[in-house]
Order: sequence, then C-alpha cells, then structure tokens
Amino acid sequence: KGQPFTHRQLVPGRPTVVIFFDPDCDHCARQAQWLAQGKARLPGAQYLWVTTAAAPATARFAEAYRAQG
Repeated sequence: KGQPFTHRQLVPGRPTVVIFFDPDCDHCARQAQWLAQGKARLPGAQYLWVTTAAAPATARFAEAYRAQG
C-alpha cells in the first residue's frame, strides 16, 4: 500500500512467505496465480509481496492476481 513496513508488523510464530515481484513480469503473474491457488497448503501464513514498482501498477497486479494476501 506504499507504506513503510517493519518486522513489528509480522505476526510472531506464523510462517512468512516473501515474494519479490514486478507487475510487468509474465513469470511473476504465473507465480502469483499458483500461490493464490495454493494458499490452503500453508494455512495461517502471512504473505509479503515486495516490489519497487509504482503504486498504480502494483494495485493492478494485486487486483488481477489476488495478491493482497
């Protein structure tokens, strides 16, 4: 959401999946779809989506691939 993020926002004891992506990357889009379909494999996991892309492109990616999780 364009805000600074610190380790204090992580929930202790929960698995954390960190995904580095670019909204214009075809491989990233396929990976996002695969991750969205497989979230049930890691119930309770927290997903951190990290990018250097501008907020509008990131928001479109999140909407298209349900990457907000």
